[in-house]
Amino acid sequence: MASIHCHMRQQMETLPWIQSKLTARLFLDVAHVFGYVLKLLLKKDTDRLEELSAGLDIVMSAQEAAGGLHTQHQQHSAALVASIRELKKMEGILAKMKRQYYDSLDKCQAEESEIDAQLKPLEQMMAAASEECEKIQPLYAQAVQALAALPKQDIDEIRSYTSPPLLTSLVTEAVCVLFNTEPSWQSAKKLFNTDGFFSNLENFDKDNISNAKVRQIRHYTRNPKFDEEIVAWSSKAVRSLCVWVKALVRYSEVSNAAKPQQERLHEAEKRLRKAKVKLDEKRIAAGVLRKDIKKKMEIYDEYAAESKRLEKLVQALDEELQIGSSTLSSLQTDYEEWNEEKDAVLQRVESAPGDALMCAAATCYGLLVPADRRAKSLDMWHAMCKDAGLTVTEQFSLSTALSTPEEQSLWFSSDMPTFSQAVKTVILLRCAFR
Repeated sequence: MASIHCHMRQQMETLPWIQSKLTARLFLDVAHVFGYVLKLLLKKDTDRLEELSAGLDIVMSAQEAAGGLHTQHQQHSAALVASIRELKKMEGILAKMKRQYYDSLDKCQAEESEIDAQLKPLEQMMAAASEECEKIQPLYAQAVQALAALPKQDIDEIRSYTSPPLLTSLVTEAVCVLFNTEPSWQSAKKLFNTDGFFSNLENFDKDNISNAKVRQIRHYTRNPKFDEEIVAWSSKAVRSLCVWVKALVRYSEVSNAAKPQQERLHEAEKRLRKAKVKLDEKRIAAGVLRKDIKKKMEIYDEYAAESKRLEKLVQALDEELQIGSSTLSSLQTDYEEWNEEKDAVLQRVESAPGDALMCAAATCYGLLVPADRRAKSLDMWHAMCKDAGLTVTEQFSLSTALSTPEEQSLWFSSDMPTFSQAVKTVILLRCAFR
């Protein structure tokens, strides 16, 4: 500022009346105008800079929000894909488990059918065995009752024989064969004199008489005289023994004939027990599988609910991203223009001190300088600002710096002089009066 003032004094040495105006007071006026114009320029640009920065911040925040939404969309989409993949995997596992479960039910049903099929013949076999037992049990019981009813004197009579009658010998030999002794009267007498002989008869092991022994006994029982009514003529005791031997033979015949059937019955019962065990095992396995399916279904329902939640979330994010994308697309042009304008405003703020100094010099000195020297003085002041390190707008113009496009438009529309020198003079006069 001082350099410009000194420069003016040097330039106006040939014009004393102008040099006399270049006083210290005028220098202070230059400083005052400089401060005023600088404040004016900065206020206009700083206000606009704030507006632009706010707008750009909003757009950048929207871009960041859109970026955040996009990241969330990617994350939730990936989670949704993983959840759907897991659901499909679980659906395959559940389908397999259900097939296994229904297969186990079919096997249980097959086992039940097999058991039902075994029960009917088994019941028939049990009924037949029971019927045979009912046939022979009364015979043997009758024989035991006959033995129990024998008078003691009848037994003693048999024991007293030295050489028994033929019919007595026939029956006693058969008894000897049953007791695994020699079929003779001497062996028979020893048996009869044994303590507890009749008790042995009553408790004889009738269920384990071999077929060979039955055939040996039949040698006696097939004798027509081996008849209780015939031998009764010989002795009542011999009659009872005859009934007992015949009952044992008949019991053994029926029992031995029934043994294959009883064995089949036992085998059938054994198979039935095994089938029931297998059925129980299959039922337990089916129950365990059913519980596993229930637990798996609960987990599947949780995954399905999570997939549904993620799907809704992704749809909502899609809608937000579409809205955000549309909004950002509409703001993109404004954003670029605002950035360009912001750069221009920052340049004007940077050059505001130099422009303010040029305006102050033009306002305070411009009217003192002859019109033909004003352009040259402006160029000189411009160079001096640059040398002093001050930035000045390259295409500096008083019209641009000290007036607005609206004011210029109003001037031109009011039939005022429009040539450049006239406009500049009016601007200088207006600034001087201010």
